[in-house]
Amino acid sequence: MKVIKGYLAPDLLIEGNIHTTDSARIDCTCVGKVTGDQEVDFGESAHVVGEVSAKVVRMSGKMEGNLTVEQKVSLLGSSRIKGNLITPPGEFSMDLGSEFEGNFQIVTPETTTTAKAAEGKSAAQSKHTAAASKSR
Repeated sequence: MKVIKGYLAPDLLIEGNIHTTDSARIDCTCVGKVTGDQEVDFGESAHVVGEVSAKVVRMSGKMEGNLTVEQKVSLLGSSRIKGNLITPPGEFSMDLGSEFEGNFQIVTPETTTTAKAAEGKSAAQSKHTAAASKSR
């Protein structure tokens, strides 16, 4: 693991979105979306209710929601995940004692890029349709 640049202490409760451009360790309770451009390490006291999306995730805490990882995910022995997990092939590890309840999907980077492009196109079409409906 590389040097941690950001830290959120266990006594914090954060409601809303969190984004980190560098490595971070989260030990607090987060209600909302957590995104990271690099590695995000969730400690044993971390509790996330919402989505997590990052390049690399090390999970020791609890999570309720969807977890999407670009490169590598490690579910450590104390982790408790309830939700969907999307990860690339060969980059998933789950320690003895960790718990996972939900759907598990292995996708190639090409599949993820295609899915994101389709989501963007669908959202743009929805906005266009909504705008057209308002102008009538």
